[in-house]
Amino acid sequence: LRGETTLIVLRTDKVNEVTTLAMTASEPPPSVGMRWRPDFIQGLFKRGGEFIILPNLQAIFAENDAPAAGASRSIN
Repeated sequence: LRGETTLIVLRTDKVNEVTTLAMTASEPPPSVGMRWRPDFIQGLFKRGGEFIILPNLQAIFAENDAPAAGASRSIN
């Protein structure tokens, strides 16, 4: 139900590294060349010639929770 807290668990097959990133070091996503929607990116970081994308999980899950336009949900 909307407005209720939901616990979501993410599972991964592999973790390459765990690190701490300062949000002040984040850069805005480029306007071209990205496969991700800009609102799905919370932060973009450069480190050693590589990019780290911090996903905006709240926006991603909110998008998946919203019913498609004109779609109706049925309970079986």
